[in-house]
Amino acid sequence: MKKRIQTAICGCEGHVEKFGKLINSYEESCTVAVWDPDRAAARRVAEEIGDCRVYEDYDELLRNPEIDGVIIVSPAVMHAEMVLKAIQAGKHIFVEKPLCIHTEDAYEIQEAVKERGVKFYMTDPFVENTTQRLKAMMEEGFFGKLISVRIKYGSLFDLGGPEGIAGKARRFGGGMMADTGGHPLHGLYYLLGMPEKVYSHFSYLDPAAEKAGYEQIVDLILEYPDHVTVSIACDTVSHGLANMIEVCGTEGAARDVSLGNHKNRLSLRRRGDAEWTVVPESELGPVPDDHVRYFIKMIAYDLPNDGVGTDPLSTHGMSIDDSVKLVELRQAIYASNDAQSLLPVAPFCKG
Repeated sequence: MKKRIQTAICGCEGHVEKFGKLINSYEESCTVAVWDPDRAAARRVAEEIGDCRVYEDYDELLRNPEIDGVIIVSPAVMHAEMVLKAIQAGKHIFVEKPLCIHTEDAYEIQEAVKERGVKFYMTDPFVENTTQRLKAMMEEGFFGKLISVRIKYGSLFDLGGPEGIAGKARRFGGGMMADTGGHPLHGLYYLLGMPEKVYSHFSYLDPAAEKAGYEQIVDLILEYPDHVTVSIACDTVSHGLANMIEVCGTEGAARDVSLGNHKNRLSLRRRGDAEWTVVPESELGPVPDDHVRYFIKMIAYDLPNDGVGTDPLSTHGMSIDDSVKLVELRQAIYASNDAQSLLPVAPFCKG
């Protein structure tokens, strides 16, 4: 590595200040620029991070040869265009979930990433060392014949009335499943991969949300091979209570309450046990890297784009192929709700 990797914050949604400061804390990298259509927001973020140039034009930022990578934290409806422009400019890409809204855009991005050879990483802090332990237990046969997985994920949003709901729906291309509902989906994908069938049902708390297409309560049933059934319940009204993954098999069960909580609490119960046993922190293994750490290491040390599962500390993000799969799954979920029927997932997948 000849010089510090220079990155730019592109879009000021979410946790941008955190991303910028984390990048500055690594010896290999620094944050040098900020852009957002809202110039006031860009100036605020630049001041918070410190020592950043504020760009008024995204294309101008991409033309700067000194910028190695972009951190795209914009509304989801902007992702496809912004990511494709960054690829064509030869920039490495770190993007907050989701990759994009439509599968057609996802396939175009996938092809472009591979053609240009840029590093790509989609972030989502959906895997803790407890989740890694769950996956290892599945592979080692702790559960016996796997029967079911249940995931609960909730949050609390102040949407600001009808205009706020409509605005958020426009920016993210939907509601719960277009935004924070991605966390349980990504956790499930890490554990089990793609399902064969999905049934989804969306609910709304008020007419404004239904009119805007902003689903606030989502219930999913997903069917996997060998009669494994997964249920997911996620909503915007449960105050983040009881976010968890429960896994049940013929020989044992586990409950992970780390999903989105970072509490690292995993409880186990084998067949015949009288009580649940909490796994000590010392037995859980290392905590995965911060969101952007693996992305910076990918650039600095020419690490692969494979994302989930390749490096024990890379699991806070997804490769381009994984990211496309999640766009396909989301399309199937929305289609199932529209049809109000159990749908096979394969027709929504390429190849």
